[in-house]
Amino acid sequence: MISKFKWSFSALVLIVTLSSCKKDKYGDADIISSNELVLNNWVQLYNDGVNYEHQASVSWDAINQAAVDKGALTGYLKDAGVWVALPYGYADEDFGVNINFMFSSGNIKVNASGYSFTGSVPASTFNGYAVRFVLVTPNVKAANPDVDWSNYEMVSARFGLK
Repeated sequence: MISKFKWSFSALVLIVTLSSCKKDKYGDADIISSNELVLNNWVQLYNDGVNYEHQASVSWDAINQAAVDKGALTGYLKDAGVWVALPYGYADEDFGVNINFMFSSGNIKVNASGYSFTGSVPASTFNGYAVRFVLVTPNVKAANPDVDWSNYEMVSARFGLK
């Protein structure tokens, strides 16, 4: 009887302790990963036949004002089946591209800008590009100084992301 009471009391203390844990400013998680997002909504911002700038938008409710003010958002682009960190750039003598992003509460804008000496680059050229984002609280970044945040495979393995 006494051992059942001790077990029940211990379980009650554990439940009360777990239920009273303080949630951080970002909700229940210190790190949130988006799904793979395929961008098919590129719009042309500028194109003079050589230089261009195009933009695609993504809505993501996980980005609230607290995340904008104090968190960090890392973006990745899928290039030939490998996730590479944004910003991403490539250039040769005929073609160059820089892909970057900016974010605000609930929204991410992905920009592609560059040049082409072999012909105009329409916005639709970038349709089908896949990106994903990882939202990190400041305490997670500070607690994991050994993580290379530009390496999606390392971030994914460390935090059990998809």
